[in-house]
Amino acid sequence: MHRLITGGLVGLALVLSPVQAHAQGNCEPAVAQVRETPTPDGATTITQFLLAQLLGMGVAPRAIQGWQYAGTAPTCQVTFVYQQDGARNTLRWDVDTAAGTVTPKDVLTQLASGY
Repeated sequence: MHRLITGGLVGLALVLSPVQAHAQGNCEPAVAQVRETPTPDGATTITQFLLAQLLGMGVAPRAIQGWQYAGTAPTCQVTFVYQQDGARNTLRWDVDTAAGTVTPKDVLTQLASGY
């Protein structure tokens, strides 16, 4: 089963871009959980912080491949993929939908999430 989340970078608002699920299970809510998680300072959400970073780096809307989810709830993986200067960048989070936790998996993801 494939799940698509549609949208793109429109003006100054980051919305979900077309992506597919890679596993069965109900991990689609994990994407919203990541997007709506406050940054550690509580000043903004991960989505808002990520948008500011992408705009600041000059990432073109067409270079954003978007959000993807995999796994079987409650243990889900969420990724966000974009291209910059010809390189594919993948941000990765582990999400426990039962506990409500969102954990960046690497330094790039931590920085892009406001950590």
